[in-house]
Amino acid sequence: MASKSEPAFDDLDPVNTDEESSGSNWLNPDPGETVSGTITGWNPDAGHNGVIELDGNPMYMNRTLQRQLIAALVEGNQMFVRVDEDSQTFTNDDGEETEYHPKEARFARDD
Repeated sequence: MASKSEPAFDDLDPVNTDEESSGSNWLNPDPGETVSGTITGWNPDAGHNGVIELDGNPMYMNRTLQRQLIAALVEGNQMFVRVDEDSQTFTNDDGEETEYHPKEARFARDD
């Protein structure tokens, strides 16, 4: 309910947008269309199965694309993990100080 100091919805000018120049660069290929590009980003936690960026253009992944990405780029590659000898501490949400040894990963790549 609008107060007397606020204008009514119908008294305000509508906001026009141009759908073609909305700034959206999301990839959404049509049936039969192929898109390609260099992988410039990957967020495995976005959406249901992750978001991949090809040349900076994001695209939602389905489960099949996610499995194919992992199989092609992760499985079979060497990963090295080093645990630091020096410990660090932080205060957790319960206010308790927790000590841990930081980990660092390195990867052997074929390129």
